[in-house]
Amino acid sequence: MLRVGLLGYSGRMGQQIADILSAGPDVTLSAAQLRNASTQIAAQHGGDAVATAADAAAIFAQSDVVIDFTLPAATTAHVQLAAATGKALMCGTTGWDQTTQSLAREASSHAAIMLAPNTSLSLALTAHLSRIAAGLLRGYDYDIAITDEHHRMKKDAPSGTAKFLAEQVAAGNGKPQPPISSVRAGHIVGEHAVIFAGEGEVIRLHHSVTDRRIFARGAVQAAQWLSRQKPGLYTLNEMLGIGG
Repeated sequence: MLRVGLLGYSGRMGQQIADILSAGPDVTLSAAQLRNASTQIAAQHGGDAVATAADAAAIFAQSDVVIDFTLPAATTAHVQLAAATGKALMCGTTGWDQTTQSLAREASSHAAIMLAPNTSLSLALTAHLSRIAAGLLRGYDYDIAITDEHHRMKKDAPSGTAKFLAEQVAAGNGKPQPPISSVRAGHIVGEHAVIFAGEGEVIRLHHSVTDRRIFARGAVQAAQWLSRQKPGLYTLNEMLGIGG
């Protein structure tokens, strides 16, 4: 049984991940980070005993792999804990800065770490196809742009997903990253498109999320895979075997 610790339990994504972990036959929610560590949460997730702690270090100590859906500022400390303990860390937090990414690279020499701003498996495939298309169309007269749509409460714009798509396009054609247009409105779960606009024709690689639980399922699948990997810095691409 794989023991999975959860940082960010109280958030909407954390709750959905906890439900999946409690229902899974091969995984268990071993520890959850809560401000009030005395709060009882076992009854909410199938009655299993779940350790709670306010300190992230205690979550790592009671887990084989840790899932992080907190805030960028907290993630900095979490990647350092992963390095210190050798425990795998699946980080789905968005909006990290260069400092956090650099720390993650350093920590990955001691632990398996995955930075996944979007844990949708089909989004990872969309990004891969965008990279391939950008490379194939390099040298031809195509303008490339990215659209990024989310609900009104999402704080970061552009999203980590949109930035990831832009990075993949740039990696494919060796050019500067394409512009991103962000919309924050209503209750949009997540809509992203990579647009290749040529003379008289347009290609759109579009990814749409209709149920945010796919992110929770993807995070658990990623954590299971990551727990079997050697120290290193990973993305969903390596998990899916689709390369860079």
